[in-house]
Amino acid sequence: MKSIPLILTVLVFSISFGQNDSINELHHEEIIEKKIYELPAIYDYKVFDAKGKLISEGKGQFIDYTKYKFGKYFINYNGQTKTLSNENPAIINESGKNIKNYGFLSLLTLVTLLFFFLVVFRNRIKRVKEEQLKLLNEIKNLKAVPIYNSSKDFINTQKNTLDRNIIEAKVGSKLNESDWKIINQLIEQPSISNKNLAEQISLSVEGTRSALKKMYRIFDIPSSGNMRLALIIKIVQISK
Repeated sequence: MKSIPLILTVLVFSISFGQNDSINELHHEEIIEKKIYELPAIYDYKVFDAKGKLISEGKGQFIDYTKYKFGKYFINYNGQTKTLSNENPAIINESGKNIKNYGFLSLLTLVTLLFFFLVVFRNRIKRVKEEQLKLLNEIKNLKAVPIYNSSKDFINTQKNTLDRNIIEAKVGSKLNESDWKIINQLIEQPSISNKNLAEQISLSVEGTRSALKKMYRIFDIPSSGNMRLALIIKIVQISK
């Protein structure tokens, strides 16, 4: 957005100086509004077009080119030659209009894209939260049902007594003590943050994240915004 004012400034600057050559500079406002070219003093002068054709001649200090066709002219006086550019105001105005239209379209496109991404982001957050509530409710129901462990006793998952042997045998991989602590802590507090989880099991936050990533892979948990809850559900289901 900051480039639009810069583009307009450059355009005005270019138009203003595009009317002149390196010898003589004329103000854009004078060309468009007054249509008068002023000589330094009273001189005999001749005006030629871009092809070298004589357009007018006379003696004076002011040259009225109001009726000149649009284009470039050369003024010869006192042994000097100056350039006069008579530009079409309609072309200049149309250029400015096109730039304004381009700026407006760019702004409109940017606003539309921002709105689209906000809607997509909002819908994604909404879906994640809905899935989270559904998974938490499923965990609650699963924890309310007793499971059967290898010692032939009924136990309740709320007491952190999941059967480690059954779980490891099912996934075909050994879980270390940190993994097991994480699992049991998640069973107790499904919504716990990684920071609090790390504090509860005396592990660094990075170590906790690494352990969770490993278990997502071991238990084949699909990528989503609620992978920890999906991990808990799968572990409890395996135990049953």
